[in-house]
Amino acid sequence: MAASAAAPTTNAVCIISDDSAVRRSLAMLLRLEGLAVVSADTMGAVQAARSAASLTRQRCCLVIDDSGPRGIEGLALAEFLARRTDGLPVVLLANQLAATVRQRAAAARVAVVVEKPVTGDAIVLGVLRALSAGAAGDPCC
Repeated sequence: MAASAAAPTTNAVCIISDDSAVRRSLAMLLRLEGLAVVSADTMGAVQAARSAASLTRQRCCLVIDDSGPRGIEGLALAEFLARRTDGLPVVLLANQLAATVRQRAAAARVAVVVEKPVTGDAIVLGVLRALSAGAAGDPCC
């Protein structure tokens, strides 16, 4: 069922990357898929944008660029969030998929790991898979 203009979006994506071009490209791609998107270079900025956009009750997933926000490795952020949140699906955009990266991602409950360079289809499918893996009541970011 398509959402009307007045109906709230049921799925949202929060993007964290210190690369503004990556944030803009991902946001545009995901908005074309009908997803609500907030993006920033830090988790705190994403949380503030999410509140301002009224996404607190949306089903949500978090896309983390492996280069990480402001020098923090993306996988380390996913590991930190796994200890702080329960069930927030994470899509990690990784530069390399060595066995240790896969193991750490699995331990951090990363829903989907997409290896760079990525295609638009791979990102969209990864986000949709992560959203479907999360419970309807997952907090957004």
